[in-house]
Amino acid sequence: MSFLKNTWYVVAHAYELAEGMISRKICNQDIVMFRTSKGSIAALEDRCPHRFVPLSMGRRVGDTVQCGYHGLRFDGAGTCVEAPNDDETQKARACIKSYTVVERYAVIWLWMGEASRANPDEIPVFGFLSDKEKFGSCQGYSYPRRLRLFQIYKQGSTRRRYGLVHALAPSLSFG
Repeated sequence: MSFLKNTWYVVAHAYELAEGMISRKICNQDIVMFRTSKGSIAALEDRCPHRFVPLSMGRRVGDTVQCGYHGLRFDGAGTCVEAPNDDETQKARACIKSYTVVERYAVIWLWMGEASRANPDEIPVFGFLSDKEKFGSCQGYSYPRRLRLFQIYKQGSTRRRYGLVHALAPSLSFG
């Protein structure tokens, strides 16, 4: 299947990167993201080049991601900064793809295409997402705050149609 690559994709709400790391599948590519100590966001291919273990199954070590299998560590640019039991030449060969990422309007935007063509000025204007007085989100869904979830549920919906969706995640968290 082919995807549009040279465009911006919304991949997460900014609050999801408060700590730890998150993974997403975008354009059939597994991506792991985390926020560095300086506040910038790193987006990397979610696959260790050594044994193809998802890096999201590993752990954060400072501003790096460490593979849970053999301990290779990668910085936010995808450079291998530590390869236990390997020499410098192995470390230099063990790099992974990094992606251009921008935080704007309280969401994270990811560019899947050629990095040289990524222009943050082309990100669509979604300023209303930043207005926490009038707009909120719960478990990844966005809604106007003046509406109550009960009103959304009651407006033309039936328990038979939407009950199961809400039953899967009974505890709603509001961001």
